[in-house]
Amino acid sequence: MDSSGSIVAFNGALSIQLNDSMSNTFVTATNDYDFAKITDSVSESHVNQSSVSCSVSSGDGASSYCVQTNNNMQSVGVEHRGCVSSIVYHTPNGTTYWKPNMPEEFVPVKDMEFETWDDAVNMYNTYADKSGFSMRLSTIKRVKGSVTHRYMLCTRAGKPKFQDFDSTNTNSASTSRRSSSKVVCCNARLRLKPVPNTMRFKIYDFVDILTHELIGPNVMEFTKKRRKIGYSERNFIHKLSLNKIGPNIAHNLQCSLKGGSHNVNGTKTDFQNATRDLRLFISDRDAQMIVDIMTSRSVNLPNFSFEYKVVGSELRYIFWADDVSKCNYDAFGEVLGFDATYSTNKYGMIFVPFTGVDHHKKCVTFGAGLIYDETIESYKWLLDKFLKTHKKQPKLVLTDQDVAVKQVVCAVFDQYSQVELIPDKYLPARWMRNVLPDRVHDISNRYSAEDDEESVIRRNMFELLTECADRLRHKPDCLNSLLVQLKGIKDKVFKEFPSEPPCNSKRSIISELVGQPDTVDVTIKPPTGIRNKGSGTKRQVGVVEKLLENCNKNPRLCHKCNKYVIDHDSRNCEKVKAAKEAAAAETAAVLADAT
Repeated sequence: MDSSGSIVAFNGALSIQLNDSMSNTFVTATNDYDFAKITDSVSESHVNQSSVSCSVSSGDGASSYCVQTNNNMQSVGVEHRGCVSSIVYHTPNGTTYWKPNMPEEFVPVKDMEFETWDDAVNMYNTYADKSGFSMRLSTIKRVKGSVTHRYMLCTRAGKPKFQDFDSTNTNSASTSRRSSSKVVCCNARLRLKPVPNTMRFKIYDFVDILTHELIGPNVMEFTKKRRKIGYSERNFIHKLSLNKIGPNIAHNLQCSLKGGSHNVNGTKTDFQNATRDLRLFISDRDAQMIVDIMTSRSVNLPNFSFEYKVVGSELRYIFWADDVSKCNYDAFGEVLGFDATYSTNKYGMIFVPFTGVDHHKKCVTFGAGLIYDETIESYKWLLDKFLKTHKKQPKLVLTDQDVAVKQVVCAVFDQYSQVELIPDKYLPARWMRNVLPDRVHDISNRYSAEDDEESVIRRNMFELLTECADRLRHKPDCLNSLLVQLKGIKDKVFKEFPSEPPCNSKRSIISELVGQPDTVDVTIKPPTGIRNKGSGTKRQVGVVEKLLENCNKNPRLCHKCNKYVIDHDSRNCEKVKAAKEAAAAETAAVLADAT
């Protein structure tokens, strides 16, 4: 042992006293291996809190060790990040720590009891949200099947893993994987154990010192809890994907609907990951899924036809036609368009639509198929199923036998030179993490952010309703009870406000959306007569040609001037009238000058 501590023995147990002006901390291990791990962790974490206690159940013949440390942290001030406040501490070795500055009613207290485990989780979750950090559930310890301890930790708890690798050697066996993990050995935690002979839990250890800065409301959207995507978000993403709308646009839509990205659970990356998770879930079961779904439709829907063929265990041929397709073929099936198209599906199956033209000269579909290859056998199977479904042959078949071949060209990138360390002179401030002040991330600086009182209240109402609906999924009786309560609230509101308010009129709503009053004097108008490069030339239309064109138009009644006209309506009556008056005045001025 070096001069920073001493080894003492008492009651047959080994004790290590670290003499660095720290308060007492006890950590118990059961063997040499655990003892080595504990001493390593204590050397890193004993300055993080005023007290630590950790016990491991001892086995037969196991040794018991005790590590005792002291702590001496000094408060240096209070840090504010919006509504989040924390007390900042410094240790003698220069390390900084943060303690949430919270009202006492939200702070957990030792020996506090809870009726259920969920009550404890909700309490600590609320404390973490208001404090400015995220929590996660951790270890559950059991003895003979019975729970003895349950832990909740900060999401940044844990020791970061570092891996040495040669970034300039592409053939190196050791490579670095990109990770969003931001663990910093944070020791904020809550430990509970069951109350004997009851179903309750009580707190026996609580640490409120964090090794990282607390998070303000401006960046709370990037915490793990807020980035967690629930049923509503995933359902929204999935519904849009069915309409060929990707996750990026889905996230943009959510931001627009909810008044800003800070009100949306999950970032664009999380929405992309949700789509990835859906695809991974489907994986190689998609062929089975389509067969099951289409077979179910053919059983439950009238006039829906579905045929498929499996070769070995592979789905090779598919044909389907619904009731609309059959009706279209019965009415317009004299001429059939039959063409093979190379699909963009990931299996490269060939898409074969059966199309025609209706009485509006619009394309209609008679059915469709997916085939494995363009062989006589494949086309024969597909046409046999088509005729089996529609039971009559077309009089004329139009088909195109051209084959489109696509090739992919891959680039090779030479290696960015052999540089082990970037010189400081090449590290300008724009590369630094803290180059921008915190105020630029304020919500008030974000476009389309709606933080007025009414918008916040409406958003909170919708979020509460969504959370309740998600919690009651697959519980129709409970959902119906919630619906009854909502109807009661609606009846109460409509009884108190029986008439529609003027602010709900169409023009008032549009005026509010665009941020302009209904009536306003326009003093700035868009430019006219701009002729840029590439815009081409426009033929001048003569007076006679204009008259001939207007003669072919049917006059319409303008409800503004009560005249049948062809050049305006009630929406632009005043504008056209003013333009005519201005033109007449200009003509009169020209004539006066000429006279």
